[in-house]
Amino acid sequence: MAAREDVRLPDQEARDFTLTESAAGTKNWTLRAEYAAMYNREQRVDATTVQIDFFDREGVLYSTLLADRGTVHQRTNDLEARGNVRVTTKNDVRMETDSLRFINQTGMIESDGFVRVTRNGDVLTGYGFDSDATLEHFRLRREVRAEVRSAGGEDGFGP
Repeated sequence: MAAREDVRLPDQEARDFTLTESAAGTKNWTLRAEYAAMYNREQRVDATTVQIDFFDREGVLYSTLLADRGTVHQRTNDLEARGNVRVTTKNDVRMETDSLRFINQTGMIESDGFVRVTRNGDVLTGYGFDSDATLEHFRLRREVRAEVRSAGGEDGFGP
């Protein structure tokens, strides 16, 4: 059991929490959570039952992330998502993993774990993942497997 002084209580707590990150008046992403705990000294927000909507340069929604838990690092606005993580794009590309990181400065998504990407019935799986938030340009790093059901072309994973 942790010593009493090791337990860190949040500085603030909120239900039905919303946090938006924007630049030059354009919304980049919006995080919604059932519950959030803010830790001022660590400049961190821990949230549960998380939904994050990502927007393009014109402020149009292009992908949504759902996860059991998430963390916002307020110094950088980097995001971490953990537990049943699913990202779905406006083009119906779906990525599933146990955990991922969104690097705010570069707009990149990273995961070290097992990842499953589905597009038009085609399924790619593997370990380690790097992508832009649109999931249009991604890379699986190792143990990559593909199950191709579409005829290829510009909408599938094929050439």
